[in-house]
Amino acid sequence: MKKECIRLKGMDFITVNLIVLNMDAGHSFETIKKYALKDISNRSQKSQLSKKLDSWYNEFIEKTTLDIQTKKLDEFYNFIGWK
Repeated sequence: MKKECIRLKGMDFITVNLIVLNMDAGHSFETIKKYALKDISNRSQKSQLSKKLDSWYNEFIEKTTLDIQTKKLDEFYNFIGWK
């Protein structure tokens, strides 16, 4: 995670840290986002939350070593048919 994340407050900071925690467990951001949004039926709310998650990912997580590792792991799982 990039150091700039420290400027986030409250639930935003916690949410980004939970995303990183799941990525540490080997899950890609796309998998985490899909799971986090799966039970939201309101399309407008789902879209807003998806954009917010994407924004945090782009600003604080994208292109970090952890991001690259989880993308490669996700590609491997897809290749062998686990996802």
